[in-house]
Amino acid sequence: MFTYQKFSQAPTVFVIHMYDPISDTLTFNFRNIARVISKRHNDEDILETFNKNKEKITGIVIGGSRLNPLKEEDEVILQSEIIDSGKPILGICYGYEWFMKREGAKLEHMTSVEKMIVQARLSKVPLFQGLPQKTAVY
Repeated sequence: MFTYQKFSQAPTVFVIHMYDPISDTLTFNFRNIARVISKRHNDEDILETFNKNKEKITGIVIGGSRLNPLKEEDEVILQSEIIDSGKPILGICYGYEWFMKREGAKLEHMTSVEKMIVQARLSKVPLFQGLPQKTAVY
């Protein structure tokens, strides 16, 4: 487990929860390594909260959901002022798919389900500055 001592100064992360209650666990886990400001994607004050803390926010995390990004009725809208702020963005599961679709990627259904742990190389990702260069991810 990482602690604040791994960083010269703990980063401040803006976590955007989509729909899934599991993303509350995400906020809890990030509290081990960062200062966390979290909002649900549809909170009325999400943009106000982001702008109020913009200078100290180091990165943005868009959480997961059980929604399907391929279904139009499951599409979520996030304020472009947040997404286009120039802050590094980490999309987790649905958050990643949502972001890639927004950027013009063509999403397709997988024929199998991924259930494995792989080694991720984080050395060139600003959001992970201060963490080990390689780490196991699901």
